[in-house]
Amino acid sequence: MLRDCERATGWSPDEIIIDRFGLNQEGIDRYELTWIENLRTGSGRESYDYVYIQKHGKRKCESNARAY
Repeated sequence: MLRDCERATGWSPDEIIIDRFGLNQEGIDRYELTWIENLRTGSGRESYDYVYIQKHGKRKCESNARAY
């Protein structure tokens, strides 16, 4: 997807390194982000990832979460 910008901007993603991308339990705890008590997606579906539910319960932290 980054390569889509190359022709229009002249910028190349060849040298870019994405070291970490995503939100995990460590980041949620470290930044004191807010948990939401459900696993419903924006489209209304609900996740049934049993490994996730065993570890975290039926709760999630949105990717655009902020610490208050």
